[in-house]
Amino acid sequence: MESIQKKRPVDTLTYDNHEEWFFLFKEWAKGEGIDFVLRKSPEDYAKDITTTFNGFGSGTTPESSNTSTASGIVRSIEVQDLLDGLGIQEEQPLQGSWNLPRLEKYARAESKVRYTITMGKRRRH
Repeated sequence: MESIQKKRPVDTLTYDNHEEWFFLFKEWAKGEGIDFVLRKSPEDYAKDITTTFNGFGSGTTPESSNTSTASGIVRSIEVQDLLDGLGIQEEQPLQGSWNLPRLEKYARAESKVRYTITMGKRRRH
């Protein structure tokens, strides 16, 4: 059975190791294939503005959607749930739509990064 120390990707962040810790955490995230969470926002990673651009001012998404944002743009329930889970509130959505598979991937990766950081904090106490 592996110890908790072996399962931890990097040591607990302290004042003494902060410079090395950030480098090691970034390298761990690269190795896991989730470093995009550290480099990009959900909008940069999962917003697809090229496929449904309908010209200025239209701002519509496909009609299969069934929830709407503050600006009246309709989002599917799956996309809206993921946006809510990530704490994203679209006050003025960009033209285009959300790429659901990429948004799901981002949500999973962000959860893994947050869990890893949170568990490091809890072990320290």
